[in-house]
Amino acid sequence: MEARHRHTHDSSLPPFVFPYDLGYKRNLSQVINWSGRSQGNGLEWQVAKGCLEFSLTVEQLEQKKLKRKQAVTCRIKQDYSGSSCPLNFGLLLCLCTPRFEPKIKVQEGDVFSVTRWGRYWVYGDKTLSEALSEKGVVVRGWFPRSCVVAIDTSDDSEEVTSDDPGSEVKSKVVKRRKEQSKQ
Repeated sequence: MEARHRHTHDSSLPPFVFPYDLGYKRNLSQVINWSGRSQGNGLEWQVAKGCLEFSLTVEQLEQKKLKRKQAVTCRIKQDYSGSSCPLNFGLLLCLCTPRFEPKIKVQEGDVFSVTRWGRYWVYGDKTLSEALSEKGVVVRGWFPRSCVVAIDTSDDSEEVTSDDPGSEVKSKVVKRRKEQSKQ
């Protein structure tokens, strides 16, 4: 998610200004100039008028919070070994494998909080026991979309809402965004 998208959907937020965009001439002059030395110490840089040094960090934290809020709880309905080319799920799944990102082993019955949906793959965080969570254990990565079933946790009943969660998830995300924009 980009900052401009978050600010476009929520009219109560001011337009996002990238804090380090001073214009191409000023940005270039900070690195390339007649003295041969870059301006600043390499850790602190000039920021645009009206921005703070950590404006970008604050925006990223807000985006993460929104992403967690829009996550959909899903249950695994079919085991997946974590291999890069799972032929038992079809050739297209192998050809459209997420590159350079982790694929994780999932087992039937596992519960995940899914945050990203692709045509063939989903990305999510496994819901772990409190003991493992307290130790800082995190299991997150990509697995085949055909392995998951969206479950409705709005009333704590965990009933299955869709066998193909893609369309269900998209409608839930759109609904949540509309609710957030009204607030």
